[in-house]
Amino acid sequence: MTSSHILGQPMQETQTERLDYIIEKSIARGAESVLYRARNSDCTGVYCVKAIRNGLGKMLGPKDDKLEHREKLDDVAYKSKVRHLKNEYAVGRLMEHSGRIPLVRMFGLQRVRQLGLEVGYDLIMELVDGDDMGNKKLREEADVPTKLNYFYQTAQALHFMHRKGYVHLDMKPSNIMLTNGYVKLIDFGVSTPVGHKPHGLTGTNGYFSPEQIISEPVDEGTDAFALGVTFAVVFGGKHLPQFRAQLVEKAARTEAKFHIAKTELPMVKEVPEAEFIPELRDLIMRLTIPKRDVRLRDMKVLINGIRGIAKQFDMPLTEPYEFV
Repeated sequence: MTSSHILGQPMQETQTERLDYIIEKSIARGAESVLYRARNSDCTGVYCVKAIRNGLGKMLGPKDDKLEHREKLDDVAYKSKVRHLKNEYAVGRLMEHSGRIPLVRMFGLQRVRQLGLEVGYDLIMELVDGDDMGNKKLREEADVPTKLNYFYQTAQALHFMHRKGYVHLDMKPSNIMLTNGYVKLIDFGVSTPVGHKPHGLTGTNGYFSPEQIISEPVDEGTDAFALGVTFAVVFGGKHLPQFRAQLVEKAARTEAKFHIAKTELPMVKEVPEAEFIPELRDLIMRLTIPKRDVRLRDMKVLINGIRGIAKQFDMPLTEPYEFV
């Protein structure tokens, strides 16, 4: 029995089916976890296992995890890691749908014990073979039609979440996985129901909307803002000059309140690779307008806008859904 907790909602106890798997190798490391490639015990399938460990787990774990990655993984308290992992599993399960969807699938969440003591948690999820948009070389090698297609699929992925009543809340290039031409949105660790009012600043520097800085309730427009910054970066631009130490200061909050009340000009000023397609440039920039009732916030409107650009310039788009 493990508790499944969605941020902004009461804790619930849920029973997850025990999965037998064998860790093969580490494939990535983040601020809170190590990702492993794993296969099930009868060798008929593969998983991605996102593992977090407490102090005891690190002592008893593999040598490379103890020594090589300790500094990176110790920055976040174990309780916070557990909360985020449980949230990711709970939100991911709520997104479940038959057929292909543009979000990574969750299969199980298991408490890990050694010597009868809790040493961590493993989140068992879909293994997505590919790379993420945080890879600068990948972004530089992709042409504009390809990036427009990724923009379209990512907007569809967020639209999928929003229709389910949830905000991703950590939209950025590295959370967009690419596999065989399809987008898979990953990392629901801080995702919340639409309308939730966060207690603190959650997300990633450079992608925060003004409402996040002043802890206003978040909604679809919050994701839209980060999506605009994300694809400004994808199309050769830069993320916003935000530093967490400054964002929590009174001056930053005062500035954010002003922008939400008054500013109708986009925070993103340049989208270099979209300059020759003004319609695309303007679409991306409109996502980053601070004033919430002026900002382009509806993913359906954005999706239709991208379709119009693709049709005008004869650029193919890939539908990320395949329901059965």
